[in-house]
Amino acid sequence: MLRYIGYSEYFATGEGVTEIFVSGTKVEIIDFTGSFYERSLEYYTFDDIRKYLQEIENDAECIKEHDREDYNALRTAYKLQYHAPTVAQIIKQGGYCTFKYKLHFNLS
Repeated sequence: MLRYIGYSEYFATGEGVTEIFVSGTKVEIIDFTGSFYERSLEYYTFDDIRKYLQEIENDAECIKEHDREDYNALRTAYKLQYHAPTVAQIIKQGGYCTFKYKLHFNLS
């Protein structure tokens, strides 16, 4: 069974920001996020995220290349390394892991 890293970012005025990172099958990811966030989910393989984490490590300026076709995946890896650095380190070293991370904040 193929395992993914799911990422969702949702924001709305007055509602705040919610960011979710979770690993698993697509069904497991949706079970964690719920149907509301399913609409904004993006799925990446561990190998994809590993590749972008390594690229960021080699060239931190690459995150500024907004016109890249693969920018969303690159941005997801970039955000993962700051929100969940231990998870990012495991992935960079060739590992796989199960994790669930949800951050919500509202500054209004």
